[in-house]
Amino acid sequence: MGAIINRLSVGARIFLGFGVVLALFLAVAILSYTNNDFISGELSRSSATASRTLMVSEINSSVNDLRRNVVLYAAGPTAERADAIAGLFTQLKASLNRLSAQAESDASRQDANRLLELVNSYEQQFTELKSLSLARDKAAGGGQGVTDIGPRALDIMSALIKELGTRGDYQAAFLAGQAEEALMVARVSVAVFLSQPSADLVDKSKAAMARFVERSTLLKQTLVDPDLISKAAAVEKEARAYQTAFDTLSQSAFGAAKLTAGPMARDAVAFGTLATQIKDAQNATLTAVNAEIAHAVDKAKDRGVVVSVIALVLAGLTAALIARSLSAPIRRLTDSMEAITEGSVGIEIEGTGDGGELGSMARSLEKLRGAVADAFRLNQMVDILPTAVMLCDPNLRISYINEATRDIFRHMNHPRVQNPDAVLGRSVLEFHKNDSFVRKVLTEVDKLPYRGKFSMGGVTIENEVKAIYNSQGTMLGTMLAWKDVTEYVKLSEDFEGTVKSVVGVVSAAATELQASSRAMAETSDRTGEESATVAAAAEQAAVNVETVASATEELSASITEISRQVQESARIAGDAVAEAQRTDEMVQGLADAAVRIGEVVSLITDIASQTNLLALNATIEAARAGEMGKGFAVVAGEVKTLANQTARATEEIGTQITGIQSETRRAVEAIQGIGGTIGRINEITSGIAAAVEEQGAATKEIARNVEEAARGTTEVTSSIQEVNQGAQETRHSAQQVEGASAELAQQAGLLGRQVEEFLAKMRE
Repeated sequence: MGAIINRLSVGARIFLGFGVVLALFLAVAILSYTNNDFISGELSRSSATASRTLMVSEINSSVNDLRRNVVLYAAGPTAERADAIAGLFTQLKASLNRLSAQAESDASRQDANRLLELVNSYEQQFTELKSLSLARDKAAGGGQGVTDIGPRALDIMSALIKELGTRGDYQAAFLAGQAEEALMVARVSVAVFLSQPSADLVDKSKAAMARFVERSTLLKQTLVDPDLISKAAAVEKEARAYQTAFDTLSQSAFGAAKLTAGPMARDAVAFGTLATQIKDAQNATLTAVNAEIAHAVDKAKDRGVVVSVIALVLAGLTAALIARSLSAPIRRLTDSMEAITEGSVGIEIEGTGDGGELGSMARSLEKLRGAVADAFRLNQMVDILPTAVMLCDPNLRISYINEATRDIFRHMNHPRVQNPDAVLGRSVLEFHKNDSFVRKVLTEVDKLPYRGKFSMGGVTIENEVKAIYNSQGTMLGTMLAWKDVTEYVKLSEDFEGTVKSVVGVVSAAATELQASSRAMAETSDRTGEESATVAAAAEQAAVNVETVASATEELSASITEISRQVQESARIAGDAVAEAQRTDEMVQGLADAAVRIGEVVSLITDIASQTNLLALNATIEAARAGEMGKGFAVVAGEVKTLANQTARATEEIGTQITGIQSETRRAVEAIQGIGGTIGRINEITSGIAAAVEEQGAATKEIARNVEEAARGTTEVTSSIQEVNQGAQETRHSAQQVEGASAELAQQAGLLGRQVEEFLAKMRE
């Protein structure tokens, strides 16, 4: 049996095992289907019965809600409650129609239709109740109801009583008061009726209204004034309208109460009784169906257990046979693969002669054993290569590094490569700052192979990247070959620094020498130009010295004239000071007069205030005198007016006098300032006179110095000629030095370029 199964493929073995299991499950399924079909029918019947029972309960609950809303509506009708009742009627009708459609028998359908008839009857009675309630509310309010007419009639009657009392018609007022009292008694009865309707309250209201009509009739007969009669008639008209509205109100209220307590209550009770009977019948049916379902479930359970045990035993035996035929060869192949991965490439592969997939796997594993042997040899070769090699998978994660790569990592001063073995499995992008460039190089095949350099952890790496492909040409990853060129880079940088330093020093010296030579030449040129300028200036200075001598003589004559004019200015300033003092005394007198005028104005103001007070007292006394003092009051009024005008005029004069006093003080201060200024001018003039005398003495000293300057100018002219000759010789020497420095700078630049070309070739 085992040999036959080994010749089968894995798919055939699995199909055989599952075929047996499926056959067993098919038998179980047929049995289950038969049982479930019967149970499903009973469950459907039970569900329908439960649904109808629940529907009847919901309908009964809706009827209770409807009755409660109807009672509330009868107590206080509102549009919202009427809408809610209409919605409940619609819901009840729809539910009863569904119940009739789902009835399992004709008797059940007749019961449902009977419930629908009761709901329709109840709805018709509610329509009548709604009409009565609306009529009752309209008679109670709405502008012409008892709550509107009563206050109006009472207001008219109260106004009539007040007017009768004002006119002194106390008999009519007494009759009106009796009528008002009867009206108030009627209103109280109506107000109580609105909350607690009763026939006794209706009788009380009618009796009170009869007394009102009686008293109102007597009142109209007593009155004579047509206006009062008209008002009494208006009150009686309102009272009759009040009685009419209350009649309508009471009839509507009694009709609504009779309707809710009679036909509507009977229909509701009949509906509840019938609904309870239907629900009880449905519950009995549901109990019987559930008992049948329980019996069928127990019977199906017993059959299912027996068949399931048989099926499980057969399925277990089949599974064990199939599992044994698969697990043993797979275990042998697994052991062989684990041995190969550990390097034991000399083992024997069993099962190469079997058929099916497992035989093919054994033969493929035999080929893999040879390939792994070759791979181990190649791996050992790569491990001992002096070149640092690193492999990355397509996701750029490091999958392999050889010993040379580990040595480079150990020489790096980088926190991520302190442990070389820890880099395996990590992304190669973590070791580069410009990760976007590295990603682009390693993932874009058209950029490979790639060569370049980078620095990391103090080590300079020369990097070469190549792609690795399988036999189908699919890229499996990349190989990175590293070379540590840190020492070469350091040597080239040191050589470059040294040579560049020498070239820089030579170039700087040549540039400095060239700049110095140009500066010497420019200095020589400026010296020649300056010497010529100085010579011309010396000649001009000689001419200017003669001009200064003649100007000095004229200056001396001008100073004499200035001295005379200054003395005249001092005299005039003295006269101005005396005149300013006299003006100051006059303005001060004006200020004193303004002060005295202000005192007079204050006196006039006091007099005007006293006059105003006297006029006020006279007015009061005239008022006390009555008719005889009216003329005197007029005169006192005129005196008071004149006193007020005098006070305003005096106040305006005082304001003007205050302005004059202020301006006078400013004039005094200004004149005193002018006097001080003229005094300072006198002092300055005296100082100018003394300075002019000193200036005359200085002018004589200038004339003596001018003669000495003329002699010095002649000596300067002769010295300048010698300086000009020396400058020409210096310029010739500077031109020779500039040519030599230019040649030196050119040679230094050539040396720098040759060194850069040499270092570039070294770095390649």
